[in-house]
Amino acid sequence: MPLEDITTNQEKYNLANVTEGCLLTPTCNDSNSDQFFFWDDIHPTAEGHRIVSDFALQSIPNNSTSTPEPNLISGLAFLGLMGLGLKLKSSLKKKN
Repeated sequence: MPLEDITTNQEKYNLANVTEGCLLTPTCNDSNSDQFFFWDDIHPTAEGHRIVSDFALQSIPNNSTSTPEPNLISGLAFLGLMGLGLKLKSSLKKKN
């Protein structure tokens, strides 16, 4: 889904305006902002984000495996030990 596809086939994405930002258009309001791809000059609207995220999800192969997130407890323990180590190092420098 290159942006070119969105700009040339805006009906396919149920968008009325793909070139102007909603914020910059006097006719834009809460009831029709989902018909715009851009909120301002560069930022997508919520609908624009949905279109891009749908494309991103579709581009992930079904047989791909996810990378697990680090264990929260291990990460917090590591950060805590790092903090204690820095505190100890700082206190040792003050004694010398």
